[in-house]
Amino acid sequence: MRHRRLSNKFLTVVFFPIIILLLMFANFLIDQPSHQAFSQQRMTQTPTGLGFDVSEHQQTINWQEIDTNTYSFVVIRSGYGDTLTGAIDQYFYENIKQAKERGLKVGVYHYSYAMSAQEAKQEAEFVLSILEGIDLDLPVYFDFEDSCHDVLSSNEMNKIAKAFLTTIENSHYSTGLYANSDRLSYLSSDLLDQHDIWIASYGQEPIYYGTIKLWQYTNQGKIPGISTDVDINYSYY
Repeated sequence: MRHRRLSNKFLTVVFFPIIILLLMFANFLIDQPSHQAFSQQRMTQTPTGLGFDVSEHQQTINWQEIDTNTYSFVVIRSGYGDTLTGAIDQYFYENIKQAKERGLKVGVYHYSYAMSAQEAKQEAEFVLSILEGIDLDLPVYFDFEDSCHDVLSSNEMNKIAKAFLTTIENSHYSTGLYANSDRLSYLSSDLLDQHDIWIASYGQEPIYYGTIKLWQYTNQGKIPGISTDVDINYSYY
């Protein structure tokens, strides 16, 4: 029996959807994080100092009781969200004033809810308005940990982080990223290499392929002068 030649129309109907599916799958793979780099190398850095981070959750702090021989720095929350959806941390200005008077090195972090690059830029502009006239010793850290970001692709996360950090950087503050190893693994190596990394990893040494500047190793620290549990960090500056 002679085979009939397949028509171009038949080939288009059958194979075109397959090609589209293959392209979509390839794009999906490209957009996924590379966890391999985060599973091969443990930290070999030596800590240079000890510090802590605080927000309104620590309530009123008795800064005179803070042992500045033990703790050399503090990272203080500026607030969360943007001018429309967020707020300034109610203890921010008092905390930063008192910390500076105690001679601690000071950085700030801002808790993000941004779901787009535009929203991240607005959050960064909010931070800059909070910081107007304030000098910092450590970076402005982008706190990129909220569960709302779990639904985002790696590409979307990179755009959000880049928008926030670039806006801050353009105002001559140094910049950093705060997250756990899993969230950081969704971000590009170029982005991570350009900003200081502050990593959260409780109970065990963090796994990370690059240089870490701060390691938040517990969220259940006890510090005289602070009535609640507090995050404690090693510094590698």
